[in-house]
Amino acid sequence: MKKSWIIITLLASSMAAQAQRCITVYDPERNEPVRDALVWVDHKEAEASTILGEAFIPERFDTLHISATGYVSLAIPASLTADSIPLMQDYNNIGEIVVYGVYRNKQLTESVKRWTKEARKEFELRNPIRGINFSMADTVDPRLRRIKKQTKKLEKIFKRMDAEGTDPIIQAYRKALGKNSQTGYSK
Repeated sequence: MKKSWIIITLLASSMAAQAQRCITVYDPERNEPVRDALVWVDHKEAEASTILGEAFIPERFDTLHISATGYVSLAIPASLTADSIPLMQDYNNIGEIVVYGVYRNKQLTESVKRWTKEARKEFELRNPIRGINFSMADTVDPRLRRIKKQTKKLEKIFKRMDAEGTDPIIQAYRKALGKNSQTGYSK
């Protein structure tokens, strides 16, 4: 009898230690659950929300942190945590930023040229030519000839744009910076 009481108390204490609570993360604008929202409890990752927006968190904690792509991240104290938590969409979020710039240091361009020459020599030493690489199918295939022609044509266009400075990306960059930044700019 004593053994059974000990086992029951141990089981009850282990269940109390692992008491969990289910929360639902949803988007109030679309009225849909948010899938794969990351849920942290006291800076320890608990889990990601399911397809139904459900996540299990411990019963006792200090701060609940929720973040999902495209939504504003939240930090909620335990006293204000409800069973359903709305996430607002972040419309000002920029997914990807591309920075294009020109480094004017002559030493950098010389170093890059030297590195490419060294890499080419090293590649030739590691992969020597052992015979002639020729395929009759490549010479007869009209699609491959058309692709080679288009590639050569595009290479000429890009070289001309680089020489003339008419690259649309560079022009947009200069336009965005304004006329004051163009003074002193050298290619």
